[in-house]
Amino acid sequence: MKHIVARRAVTAAVSLLAVVLLAGCTDFKAGPAGLVVDKDRTYQPSTKTQRYDLTVRTKDGSVHAFRVSSGDYDHCQRGSAYPSCTNRKKH
Repeated sequence: MKHIVARRAVTAAVSLLAVVLLAGCTDFKAGPAGLVVDKDRTYQPSTKTQRYDLTVRTKDGSVHAFRVSSGDYDHCQRGSAYPSCTNRKKH
């Protein structure tokens, strides 16, 4: 009986881990090319996830905020050019 409970617990933990990992692989629609002027990271307690947003100023002066992956958020610093900053390698 103990083995069945332990096996179910392991299966549940592995399933939960798979869902969490797959949730981090979401692709978002690319925002417009521009200069990164702001970054925002918001924790969402209901889903226990982070939301990452960049704000860019385009050549015509308009400002656009959009959602990005955690990797793009990490690679694009304020003052960098989007979307070329998404191709940076971490040092």
